Amino acid sequence: MPLAALAGVLLHAGWKLLPAKAVAALWRTHRGEAVVLLATASAIVVTNLFEGVLVGLGLAVAKAAWETSHVHIEEVWRARNCACESWGTPASCGCPSCSTCWTRCRTESRCGST
Repeated sequence: MPLAALAGVLLHAGWKLLPAKAVAALWRTHRGEAVVLLATASAIVVTNLFEGVLVGLGLAVAKAAWETSHVHIEEVWRARNCACESWGTPASCGCPSCSTCWTRCRTESRCGST
């Protein structure tokens, strides 16, 4: 079997593992995850499998560290009750920006408006 034909078969099989509709949906919902996925797939194609996976692992660790180091405060509805939840650095860390965001979420919440 010619090497070019084998490469074409492998690329086709790899592309079937990465459906465009799923990537588009991932891009709309979790853009950071989509970037890691596409960068990993591109690195695997450009380099070899081992180096591509290492690139993806490094990007995933960097993304996780970035998200963990930033505070995310959000209003969430559960069983008709609204509450403020935080992710990442805890809101009780004592820094002024975290305390301000947490207080604002609890006092200026849109929970009572609907």
